[in-house]
Amino acid sequence: MEVLSKRADSVSLRREPERAKALWLKAAAVYVRASVPTKGARPAAYAGVGNGWELCAVLQCYLKAAICSKEQSDYIEALKWLEELYVLDRTARFSTPRPKRLWGECAPTVISEWVCNRILLDWEPPYVRNEELYLIVASFRSLLGSVLLALNNTGAGSFWLWYSYFLVSGEDYHLRSSRRIQDYKSTAFKRSLELTDFLHPEPKLIDRMTLKEPSLQVLGSWKKITPSSGKNLPSRFGSATFVHKGYLYVLGGDKTKTQSEDDPHFRDFWRINLSTCRKWERLPDYPNAKLKILLLYEFGVDTERDKAYYFVGSPIMDVFNLRTLKWEERAETYFHELAEKGLNAWPWGWQRLVQMTSIRSFGSKMYVFGGETDATQLGNNIFMELDFRTLEWKLLSGDAGWSRKPPEYTVPGPRTDPTTWIDSKGKRFYVMTGVANRLGAMFNKEPELGGLKSHPYFDIWSWDLVKGGWREERMQGNPPCPRTEMAAVYNPFTDHVAVFGGYCPTSRCASTEQVGVDTLYSFFADTFVAKIDRDPSDSTVSLRWKQVLSRGFPTYRASPKLVVDDTTGKMYLFSGYVNTQYVPQSKGDGRSRSFGDLWELRVDVPGAGWDQADIDLEDEARTAALGPWQKCYACGAFGNWKKCGGLFF
Repeated sequence: MEVLSKRADSVSLRREPERAKALWLKAAAVYVRASVPTKGARPAAYAGVGNGWELCAVLQCYLKAAICSKEQSDYIEALKWLEELYVLDRTARFSTPRPKRLWGECAPTVISEWVCNRILLDWEPPYVRNEELYLIVASFRSLLGSVLLALNNTGAGSFWLWYSYFLVSGEDYHLRSSRRIQDYKSTAFKRSLELTDFLHPEPKLIDRMTLKEPSLQVLGSWKKITPSSGKNLPSRFGSATFVHKGYLYVLGGDKTKTQSEDDPHFRDFWRINLSTCRKWERLPDYPNAKLKILLLYEFGVDTERDKAYYFVGSPIMDVFNLRTLKWEERAETYFHELAEKGLNAWPWGWQRLVQMTSIRSFGSKMYVFGGETDATQLGNNIFMELDFRTLEWKLLSGDAGWSRKPPEYTVPGPRTDPTTWIDSKGKRFYVMTGVANRLGAMFNKEPELGGLKSHPYFDIWSWDLVKGGWREERMQGNPPCPRTEMAAVYNPFTDHVAVFGGYCPTSRCASTEQVGVDTLYSFFADTFVAKIDRDPSDSTVSLRWKQVLSRGFPTYRASPKLVVDDTTGKMYLFSGYVNTQYVPQSKGDGRSRSFGDLWELRVDVPGAGWDQADIDLEDEARTAALGPWQKCYACGAFGNWKKCGGLFF
């Protein structure tokens, strides 16, 4: 390997980039004793690489190969080898014990032994005091950010450039005393500072958002839907939504995220026919007076019996009959371990409300993953199945007591607001992104896992719904940056996943030089799709992400709802909220505001019925010229005289 590396070093990256790249990749393959790129998110060939010079050498090979590709403006190849570097770094990191001496200052009564002995927490920085390793990993993130910015993916590009600086900004003495680290830190900070004012997407770059790489980008369009008879619903966020037989149903929600318990909360129930979008139809209000706030809960839908089950964390669920359009008597579900072990056997804790879960239904089954309770603010990785036919629960995976037991890196970490979906064949349940609410955990006296910064995940997992078991998948192509409260839907008509918006608690939107403090919190309005490509043996799944390029788009927001019409395959976006304090260039008052608008998403993918002639290019050009802060997306009008809450400055 050393001979090959020296030969590669002697080749000019600018004059002979292909030859240099081939030598670097051959050196990597020789060392790991496997063909590259590898398959899967945790290749066995990488598990024994270690964390010393061997790891540095192989990471350097992939980094140099990516640099060669970027020099040729071959962004597809560059992202492929950066992805391989990420997989190697992550696999080696989770396969290596942590030296106890690094945690000598830990008080045994505060930090558990498993935290001191193993590095199994996604949000922890590299633990080996290896200057070269820090620089390679930081350079990888910087290069990844540069490639994504070249594709006008400002959300991911800005995040990774900022993270390359953040990685080397710790208080560790060895970091602060390294001249190379400090020089890199200074350069990385300047680069990330240049991007602080960017919105995601950035309106100033709309004219540059051309289709450079069809395998990494795709054309799309957002069309605002205004009911032909009547008005939009009052602005709200956190509603429970679902689609059934061509109708979008919306229950409850709050007007803003900052209102107190004394403020009014929505208890109304509505539906609209998506094929006509003529008028919102009022349904019977939610009948359970004991639950005062209908916020951040979801429905499971039994499509075989036309019933919707409202889940708030209790085994007793409210049921809405989709044939009679009336609420029925509450359904009592069963969990066999309650009879064997008592009430404490209920995974989320007895009589605890469970918010910010993700619920998906397929056929006669409902699946619930993640979320938080008042006892587990960090989030959880509980995965439960409810059989609508028998009304019996089954615990598939996870544990609410995650913070009190050694975590496993062979399963998704604890999180709230995860993005989930089930494929068209009902074979696999997917989990992506979400956040570990470390700040909430700190205030909730979960000291082992709490912290000042919450952790947004950058991962994809799938559960085999036939055989059982988790498997981590690769994040490929041109993906969104780590985030949470992102809208997502799987479209069985096109076999694509679509995602929109959300927020990131660690993506900087303002610097100390600008506002006196680094503000790590950003809202997004970018759109991505991914095609699910399955290996014939089902040993791996490939999700190659593409950014959707559209000249106009809904306002930056988190917690929107993205749904697909189950009769036509058309995709729609509803609701959400934003806080202008965390949007670059904003002059807002810092208050959270919600939306009640409805949008249709159209994407140029097979089976979607894309027709460029249907796009109102004049309206989109006007939207792009004015920018999303000058167009009121709540009412569709322009100008700063509108007071409807859809316009921010």
